[in-house]
Amino acid sequence: MTTQSTSDSDFHIRQAQPGDLCVLLEPADPGEIADLIYRQHALQAWFGGDVVTPVHLTCQRFILSEEEYLDAFIPLLRAAMAQVAYFSLTATAFQILDLPSLQTRMLKWRVEETDALRNFVVTLNEALSATGATSLYAAGAVANLVSALISVPILSTSELVLVGGFPYSLYTARRVQLSRIDGPGVYTVLATMGLGSDMVTG
Repeated sequence: MTTQSTSDSDFHIRQAQPGDLCVLLEPADPGEIADLIYRQHALQAWFGGDVVTPVHLTCQRFILSEEEYLDAFIPLLRAAMAQVAYFSLTATAFQILDLPSLQTRMLKWRVEETDALRNFVVTLNEALSATGATSLYAAGAVANLVSALISVPILSTSELVLVGGFPYSLYTARRVQLSRIDGPGVYTVLATMGLGSDMVTG
């Protein structure tokens, strides 16, 4: 299965800007990370473009009105994530995403919106609300696109179907990263933590 090209504006309230904060959901198992890199390079060989690293699902993008609120948010996020068990993300389709502001196009995996993913988003949003954060995602949105390649050419549906092979397990979400956008493709990692009983670091 392959879905049609969409615009970044279909999901976000506005385009990303320096200072925006992001919560990323990542793999932590070395074997899964190696498998993802292999998949990405296979897609790159077929379609062109550049590999996106590290592979992640951007679950939320938001702003805080005061810098000191960030100091309060990080421990709240750690506590909330410690209550969420790690879970699997299953790829169900490819998605082409046009980014007019960056004059580029991305190839993404669409993952299944499972109860585990929805519950994770609810828990995350509760932590955001507790510190007065303003989400830059549409109300009720559950992010489900994982970037594989950037700067890809225009691709036909038939090309994507040939290499799809869906559904398949993409990775186990075990780690959460909080980062700040500093500029196009430039980020500062503010904190990293594990889900559930996984080790909390950073």
